[in-house]
Formats: sequence, structure tokens, C-alpha cells
Amino acid sequence: MAISGNATTAEGLPVDFVRIFSWPTSELVGVALPNENGDWTHEVPLTKDYGLTYIAAGCQPITHGPYYIEVEGDQHWANVVVLLSMDEDGGAVAINDANSGPAVNLVSGATFSSSDSQFASLGSLSFDGDFARATLSESPLQQGESFTIEAWVKVTGSNTRNRPHGLWSCNANSSSGEFDLCITNSGTVMLRRQSSAGPAFNTTTDTSTAPLNEWVHVAHTFDGSHQRVFINGTKVIEVADAYGVIPNNMGFALGGSYVQRYSEYRNMLKGFMDEVRITKGVARYTGDFSPPNQPFLSYGMPE
Repeated sequence: MAISGNATTAEGLPVDFVRIFSWPTSELVGVALPNENGDWTHEVPLTKDYGLTYIAAGCQPITHGPYYIEVEGDQHWANVVVLLSMDEDGGAVAINDANSGPAVNLVSGATFSSSDSQFASLGSLSFDGDFARATLSESPLQQGESFTIEAWVKVTGSNTRNRPHGLWSCNANSSSGEFDLCITNSGTVMLRRQSSAGPAFNTTTDTSTAPLNEWVHVAHTFDGSHQRVFINGTKVIEVADAYGVIPNNMGFALGGSYVQRYSEYRNMLKGFMDEVRITKGVARYTGDFSPPNQPFLSYGMPE
């Protein structure tokens, strides 16, 4: 649940930060950094009483509260199998905050970065456009199962092979079913999929463009009869399909479409990815929507 406010000094300048704490215990919940107008926002995790303290250099701290905040969780939380905030400060494994979800391993140069992120969080995942990618220990989805795959993505330049930038994929090392979703160097969105276990690809390309060198929200859904792709909440691709994802022995990857035997098929992301969420059994979006304005929630609806 996001709470927000405006905090300025008597001179109209934004305060340095806002301290959000549990009113009953005084335990720190988080810190919000206001923008140049003093506007701030922060996510609180539980239904309870909260207090706010405004802190600015040269001023006495001012505390307000209590404020009773009733949190609305993710109604599909039980279906979330991958949730990555990408806020780690190093290592080769991305922490999956979903319930019993697959492990997510960084390979071939994928790294956590603190230089760029969405929502001013701690960081994001950086891909070098060559071989870097994140692989899942098992496919989070099954054939014919509805799904939603979404993330914030920033394409920053041409990749090593000057090919489209793969965002996520389910690959094969033979002629079994696979798919990938890409953004081309011109910003168009390309969905390649196999509607059966045969070798032929069905490729659908949108007629609009996704902005390059800026963060965009990308959502890819399947409802059992159609696959759809959305850029910043606007539907750019809709295609009839009865299969969705067809898992295979090379599994599921983020940051590239990687076919080991064929370098010409390596559509690797040059850029960043943040706030990744995969929901199985649910197509969260079937029409245009407003993209999220805060990190994804990591809890369900209050009981």
C-alpha cells in the first residue's frame, strides 16, 4: 500500500527526508525522499497505525500521527511464482520473493547495478548485450496455462550482434516449442512463438515504438486463447494462441533469447531490468491499463 504526502519547510523547500515508523512501537518502517516539490511516496506493508517525522537541516523534526493505514495487498499473490526487486548489492543469485518460486541465477556477466533503477530503489539488473542473462532453475509456467510476465525495462544501446533485445524467453536446443519477446533497435516490439512443437516460428511485430533509453513497463499476458503485449499499459500486440508457454530443456531466461548452438539467434538485452513479476494462472491485463507507480507488492490481501 503506497502512502504519499507533501513535506516542505517554511521557505517552501523540500525536507531532506520523511521517516515512516510504526506508531505503537516506534520501529522504523522506511524512509522517503521528497522530490523538488516536496512530494513523496512510500509503500507500507501492514494494516496498522503509522507515524511520520519530517526532517530537514536547520529545522526541528516534526512528527505527525497516528495515521491508520489499511493495506490492500496483491489479490493474485498466491499465484505469483517470480518476484524480483533487483535490489541486491552483489552476488550471482537474484532473490525471489515469491512463494516457493524457482531460483534465479545470473550468468555470463549479468550483474546488479546501483547506477540506474526504477522507483529510486536500490538497484536493477544490468545486461551487457553479449551473453549476460538470468536463468530460472525451472520453468515457472506450463503449456496452456494463463500467465502474466511483466517488468520495467530500459534498452540503452545496440547489443553485440546488432539484433533485437530479448526480454524473456523459453528456449530449446532442438525443434521443440519456444518463444521470446524482444524490443528491436528501432523500438518496435516483436513476439516470436511456436503454436506447436514444430520448428516454425510465428512472429508478430507491433506498429508502434517503445521508447529507448528510458524506463518502460512491459507486460506479456496469455489468457488461454490470446497472447498480448503491453508497453506502458497500452496494448501493442494481440494474437490468437492456444499454447502459451511450451517449457523445454533449456528453460526460462530473462534478459535474452539464448540458443546455445546458434549464435545468430542470440537476441540479448543491452540495458537494465527492474521489478520483475511472473504470475501463473492469471492474465492480469487484457485491455489497456495504468502501469504500476510503485514496486510490486510482496503480500496478499489482508484477511
